[in-house]
Amino acid sequence: MGFLALQLGNQISVPQYLQLGGWVLAGGTLVGAVLQWFVQFLVQRREGMGKLRLRFDFDSSGVREAIAIIAPATLSSSMTQINI
Repeated sequence: MGFLALQLGNQISVPQYLQLGGWVLAGGTLVGAVLQWFVQFLVQRREGMGKLRLRFDFDSSGVREAIAIIAPATLSSSMTQINI
């Protein structure tokens, strides 16, 4: 946004530049997220923490407890959306 403000100056609040501002914010957020993931990936690889793979244990007591709590809330929230 700072770059956009420097380029447009006082015209930044003109309605024709509102969509451009949204695109700049979305693009900056996406680039920042990808860079953050990439840095974490490099460090993880250097530390020998293995490959990227999904490790999820449904038999864990913590996972079963979380599902038992989340399932009714998800179901009731979806019912509200269907009834509206």
